[in-house]
Amino acid sequence: MTCGELATFMNTSGWLDGGRKADLRVIWMEGWKRTMDWSATGLPWVAPSPNIPTPETAVVYPATCFLEATNVSEGRGTAAPFFLLGAPFLDGDSLSAALNTRHLPGVSFVPSHFTPASSKHAGEMCHGVKIEMHDRSVFRPVLTGLVVISELLRQRPGVVKLNYRWLGKLLGKGSVAGFLEKGGNPVHLEDEWNAENSGFLKECMKFFHYPSR
Repeated sequence: MTCGELATFMNTSGWLDGGRKADLRVIWMEGWKRTMDWSATGLPWVAPSPNIPTPETAVVYPATCFLEATNVSEGRGTAAPFFLLGAPFLDGDSLSAALNTRHLPGVSFVPSHFTPASSKHAGEMCHGVKIEMHDRSVFRPVLTGLVVISELLRQRPGVVKLNYRWLGKLLGKGSVAGFLEKGGNPVHLEDEWNAENSGFLKECMKFFHYPSR
């Protein structure tokens, strides 16, 4: 959903406290279709954050932002934030090999070494992986991010730290951190969410303003 569609959905569906309604006015775009990615618009990219410098970063962000809830760098302070992930205590070769055996749709992983100029592990050599995106149409960012965390926990138990509260805030679901630390497979979580998503899709489609094609 676009911001305007989502705001209309929330306002109409009584999501605000006490069923209140916002004084909402949406200025709809012209010429945009739901199938368009940013490059198809022909518009210049304006970074919404110093760490989202490209449209491609915005696509991968919903996967690797979950690393903010760990002591592993998500690439802040490098030239490729959210595409790079690592820490001084990781093995990039082992991590990339393990993640590639998971055959996550649309992406692969290559070993990488980097030194962040700021944020986590600033000034320290980090070992990890770089995400290479091959097909964004099949990329599943939430699943990808949770598989990465589950593999980090599996490879370095007790060394990789997971902030339960922060991951719960990022996901909107507080039980996932414990599930991952107990060795749970994120694919099973996605199966549960897909069942919920079908109902959500039926509801939100009522508020679609833009054509799908």
